[in-house]
Amino acid sequence: MTVDQKLDLIINKLDDHKKLLTAHSAMLNQHAGYLNKYDKNFQQIDVRFDRLETRLDNLELKVDGLDKRLGNLENTTGEILQRLASHDNQLAELRRMVYKLTEKVEEIDERTKYLPKLYDNVDKLVGEIPELRRDRVFTTSRIRDHETRLEVVENRLGVKVTADADY
Repeated sequence: MTVDQKLDLIINKLDDHKKLLTAHSAMLNQHAGYLNKYDKNFQQIDVRFDRLETRLDNLELKVDGLDKRLGNLENTTGEILQRLASHDNQLAELRRMVYKLTEKVEEIDERTKYLPKLYDNVDKLVGEIPELRRDRVFTTSRIRDHETRLEVVENRLGVKVTADADY
């Protein structure tokens, strides 16, 4: 084979390769068109993702705000529960005191339920005027009050002067 034949063969192969390259170039251009369409679609998707990301950031801010408010509510609830427990304790103490006072009142009622009849019978027997009896009871009560106050004062002063009187 001669050089010209070899060159012709190389030129033919180059022409064949040129045709193939042209065909490949056309296919690449077609694929580039497809890729441009996909790129536009991806750009739209990116815009949507950016919007979603912005919305998620806003939601995170709202959730953080709600978390803070929830924390404040939990603190307030804890304080309220402590106060309620304190109030429950106070109510229990008051119930205990009312129960004791009720027992004492019932005991006093039981002890004094016959006193009016006794006074009436004594007044009938002795013939004493009920008015004098009331004055005497009032005076006795005042004397006892004065004696009690004197005892308190004497105790504070550390002195014992008065003698117990029978009234």
